[in-house]
Amino acid sequence: MNLAIVDDNPEELQKLYKTIMDYSRTHDVAIACDCFATSAAFLSACAQISYSFVIFDIYLQDTTGIDLAAEFRRNAPRTPIVFLTSSPEHRADAFRVHAFDYLEKPVTGEMIARLFDELAITQEEETDTQAFSISIDRKQIPVLYSDIRYITSDSNYLQIQGRDVFRCRMPFREAASILTQDERFLTINRGILINLDYVQHMENASCTMCDSTTFSIHRKNAAAITQAYISHQFKRRTKALTKGGLS
Repeated sequence: MNLAIVDDNPEELQKLYKTIMDYSRTHDVAIACDCFATSAAFLSACAQISYSFVIFDIYLQDTTGIDLAAEFRRNAPRTPIVFLTSSPEHRADAFRVHAFDYLEKPVTGEMIARLFDELAITQEEETDTQAFSISIDRKQIPVLYSDIRYITSDSNYLQIQGRDVFRCRMPFREAASILTQDERFLTINRGILINLDYVQHMENASCTMCDSTTFSIHRKNAAAITQAYISHQFKRRTKALTKGGLS
């Protein structure tokens, strides 16, 4: 397991690192923990390293943990984010960036043990094996549902944005009829299909994805589309709460 901590307080950073390493030794779990004092150093590193989850202090000198999370979410929309703070006042903001948990200082060994147990359960249950099959150069290519961020149409072609970008010949209606059977997918306008897990926010008849791409929402259906997004977020939050996340 590879994780990162961002905290500009050296003493607090060292304490948390030691607590996590103690958990690693007592539970015989291999953990690599990278520590950063600034958001810039972290963002530079995560461009090269994939983390299992990250811990951000809410209060940083060069930014806030919330703003750092929003920036991080653009390229890592599904990586669990845990916030570290001495105050519960930012819980609403934590929900906006889909935080997994919110730890109040001082962090104890029991809190870390609970966190790792919950993360292990989540990762086991959220393993996605569903795949959308597309044809490119006469070859069938499976694309995991969890990797699809959004799909746009261009005449009779689809542009599929995910970990990679695919362009294939398929009617949009056919793709939508298959994918919208899964509650994560929603058509928000003519020729635009999104994965709700990758939405950063919806407002004023527009939808902003985690990579900052913005789409217009069909105005006639805007209320229903926005409600679908809110319901999806509520289900995700409820699921996290039942496992202890954001407790």
